[in-house]
Amino acid sequence: MQNYRELLAYSLISNNFEPNSRILAIGEISESLKNALALKHEIYKLINPEILSAKQL
Repeated sequence: MQNYRELLAYSLISNNFEPNSRILAIGEISESLKNALALKHEIYKLINPEILSAKQL
């Protein structure tokens, strides 16, 4: 099931984003999906989005 999800995510991104697009992955992303997408896109990871709400301006 995990392989299917990764293939679906890869296909969605590859078909809808231009090459060299910047993509923010929120939460966990597998290394294999990250590496595959990194061949054509800039991938950024935000593992813990709660740290953003803890910051005060």
